[in-house]
Amino acid sequence: MGRRRRQRIRLTTPPPATRDNFPCFSPDGKLISFTRDFGPTETDLFIVPAAGGATKQITFDKGRVFGTAWTSDGREIVYAGVRRQGRGMWRVAAAGGAPERVPINGQNPVSPSISRQGNKLVWTEFSSDSDIWLYQGPGFAGRAKPGPFGAPVKLPSSSIHEEHSPDFSPDGQKLVFVSGRTGGQELWVSDAGGNNAARLTTQGGPAGSPRWSPDGKWIAFDSHIGGDGDIYVISSTGGPWRRLTYEKTAETQPAWSRDGQWIYFKSNRTGSYQIHKMPAAGGPAKQITFHGGFEGFESPDGSIFYYTKARGEYGIYAVPAEGGEEKLVPELSRAGYWRSWGVVKGGIYFIAKESAPRQTIRFFSFATRRITPLVEVAGEALWWQPGLALSPDGRRLLFAQLEHAKDEIMLMEDFR
Repeated sequence: MGRRRRQRIRLTTPPPATRDNFPCFSPDGKLISFTRDFGPTETDLFIVPAAGGATKQITFDKGRVFGTAWTSDGREIVYAGVRRQGRGMWRVAAAGGAPERVPINGQNPVSPSISRQGNKLVWTEFSSDSDIWLYQGPGFAGRAKPGPFGAPVKLPSSSIHEEHSPDFSPDGQKLVFVSGRTGGQELWVSDAGGNNAARLTTQGGPAGSPRWSPDGKWIAFDSHIGGDGDIYVISSTGGPWRRLTYEKTAETQPAWSRDGQWIYFKSNRTGSYQIHKMPAAGGPAKQITFHGGFEGFESPDGSIFYYTKARGEYGIYAVPAEGGEEKLVPELSRAGYWRSWGVVKGGIYFIAKESAPRQTIRFFSFATRRITPLVEVAGEALWWQPGLALSPDGRRLLFAQLEHAKDEIMLMEDFR
């Protein structure tokens, strides 16, 4: 049998800072659906002819997509994902239109598949729980690093749903965190020990990456409630959201300047993800990095911005707060375990890559330029959400820990 010559055809050319993934043939093989990732949490569905040609965007949510399947007649695409209305199973016409929710017995579907006859829908139902644990110690007490820390205690504010993204108030007396206990990802506040928890946002989410202002009056956070990711602020005592960014791009991961006059954030408005900063009241932004930027914190004296370059890229970098030379901090080339790190007065705390899977939280001292261990944690750190927070006095250390994750196969019969 002769070997047939195979020809490769480029079907898509994603714009800068985007990626095309998860191709899926239509039943007749003439079309291919795929996802285009605009960022870590911003995805939409597209279609392209299998023979090549122009791509067509089908959804415009900048949400998340966890798998797709064509209906047997080729008229619709069923997908698992997150939209402004929440997470679930959705269907959208291949010709375009508004997606509709598919009622299923589940809340976190991924990887849908439809039988050849078209009357059965199967998917994987994913569930997980993460809780925030508290380690306590004597603080800095005149030393270059905090600790030692005692045995951890699970915060009383924990639930059977995900809790993560902790951040201490400037005086160390309060805590803001994200919880999914009400169905959506909402901001909650409590005292520093996790007691007296109260919901701060009530729009149904999703809200994430909360950061307390230096004066303790405001909390900056990001949300995709408007479609694209945007930066918002809310009073630390509750009230309406105030939106600060309005671009048709993704703006996420806010961080306050030490004087409270500026908010740093990640944006792809220039074609790639970089760090920008804008006045805390909103307004024109200034680009700070030009070689990649993901998330960071300003130095205690406000002169330097420390940051990571990408969600899955190790290394903590430094750039002058007004912009300038972008340099890797040589001692921290293996730091920045996803989003598990932060900056306090004495230095930078983080989980190093080498410490996985048994993770050790470490501390880089600004004074000595040395890295020393703080505490070994038994649980698994989160990679998709912020998971560490150290109080300003170094007495309390919070660690968001994955408690469990499981997958189950679910079947819907008489699917139409």
